[in-house]
Amino acid sequence: MGKSGVKNNWEIKNLGEFIKLKYGFSLPEKDRVHGKIPVYGSSGIVGHHNTSSVKGPGIIVGRKGNVGAISFSNDDFWPIDTAYYIEENKGFYDIKFLFFLLRTLSLNTFDTAAAVPGLSRDSFYNIETKIPSLPIQQKIASILSAYDDLIEVNERRIKILEDIARLIYKEWFVKFHFPPARRSHSEGGGYKKAKMVESELDLSAEVSTKVEMIPERWEVRSVLDIEGVNLIKTKVKRYDGVKEYFATANVEGNNIIKDGEMVTYDERPSRAQMQPEENTIWFAKMRETFKVICFTSANKEKAENSILSTGFAGLKVDKDIFGFMYFTVNSKKFHILKDQYCTGATQMTSTIEGLSLIKIIFPNKNIVRAYSELTQPMIDQIIGFQQQNQLLRQTRDMLLPRLISGERM
Repeated sequence: MGKSGVKNNWEIKNLGEFIKLKYGFSLPEKDRVHGKIPVYGSSGIVGHHNTSSVKGPGIIVGRKGNVGAISFSNDDFWPIDTAYYIEENKGFYDIKFLFFLLRTLSLNTFDTAAAVPGLSRDSFYNIETKIPSLPIQQKIASILSAYDDLIEVNERRIKILEDIARLIYKEWFVKFHFPPARRSHSEGGGYKKAKMVESELDLSAEVSTKVEMIPERWEVRSVLDIEGVNLIKTKVKRYDGVKEYFATANVEGNNIIKDGEMVTYDERPSRAQMQPEENTIWFAKMRETFKVICFTSANKEKAENSILSTGFAGLKVDKDIFGFMYFTVNSKKFHILKDQYCTGATQMTSTIEGLSLIKIIFPNKNIVRAYSELTQPMIDQIIGFQQQNQLLRQTRDMLLPRLISGERM
């Protein structure tokens, strides 16, 4: 039974009084069949399958590994056996409110396993919290969900812009269906009149070398041997006040999704060494880590007030080829090659020597300029939506504990 109310329509309860944690189901990667059903582990989506084991909406709670991590699925899903799941139960709680509530409880501190981190159901059930009436739960969930909905809309906009830019990139630089170059006489008719020549390429991790036809006057170059592209080697200079430090863990895909740590020059972490600036592209150096961020005039101020970890490699790129280089670095092929040339005993990572071995097709510069001119506004719009989302997340996360505790109700 619930304990005495802390305010009107709020009660103090143990989680076990109204929640039942259920074990996920075994589904090794080799047994998954291609489909649209998300497969959840302790760290979120780990793959997809053609059938579900749980009807959505539901909550996934990290049991092993990433203890206490919370994920939410609106749709039917499959939680694997490293995670718990919680099904919707409209008579006892609003499922979305419960999702927000659990995010405030620091479940990772309830690790009870010795060798492998783990969350026991008994520890979870004994956690005490405040619970409002169902109508208030629904109101709180509605307020916080509005922020998530806006973030999701912006993420869809970002994806549309990226898809358009990548589709054009593929047409021009993979299929070689490029348009006439305004400043080029030899390629004045575009790809239909371009002469194709043989070129020795090593652009695939699956094939070490292969002969491929590319347009005449296009070249195969090391990514570090392109005019207008320079590897950033200088480290952060002394500064007054504080700057925001971002590690690779703050980034997901091509977006900073977690606030950084505010640090002074003297008290910054030892890895906080890289100073971003306008027209720079940064990517995670670690093997099998696909993370890319960039800075343009659209987020110049953020660049000036930030520091990046040495886990990033940075390229300073001339503006007239920036779009081409950004979507090259942001391609799967680039990261396959990056991983191929990573070295290291304990942690495989990129080196200057390894980066110099990454070779790309570098087109006639007039074509590169045309593509960059076309995609630069898209990149700036993407950055704008990313900045909006960061502000929305900050506002939501500021409201979250206040609403969940009843402070703002």
